[in-house]
Amino acid sequence: MTKAKRFMLSNECPRLLLVISLLALGAVASAGELRCPEQIPVGEKALSIPRGWQTYVDDEPHVLYNMAFYSGHPRDRATLTPTSEQESGTTLRARWEFPRESKYVNWLACRYLNTNVTYVQPLPRRVSHCVVTYKKYPNTDVRDIASIVCELGGSAAP
Repeated sequence: MTKAKRFMLSNECPRLLLVISLLALGAVASAGELRCPEQIPVGEKALSIPRGWQTYVDDEPHVLYNMAFYSGHPRDRATLTPTSEQESGTTLRARWEFPRESKYVNWLACRYLNTNVTYVQPLPRRVSHCVVTYKKYPNTDVRDIASIVCELGGSAAP
């Protein structure tokens, strides 16, 4: 792992950011950060309104509630499941492995409450795996994304 570098994703930043610089030969990547925005602004309206009904648009924010990794563009719905999970108290760590021989680019999708709109972004091909840390709440299925740390391998094509 001497040639591996890390970048981190968390839900603390209001914009999606990926900063990864590849050196001339592509042997080593510089560190950078990738973050899901905490909220997504969405404008919705009904396509039709039945007679006697009105519409009301709730002004509740559409906040980040989940993320997913995909093999290929998310529109193709090839969701990846974690390779392994470890639970300790209120912390859950899930690990996704990304085979280098895959012909598909892996994507990250950031999902938000009460909307179908999702931010998506391709991961660099050199990402070998990601570990997502969740904070769990007792006696519920609710969990928050604490961080996502991905490893960039040293020999895959950029």
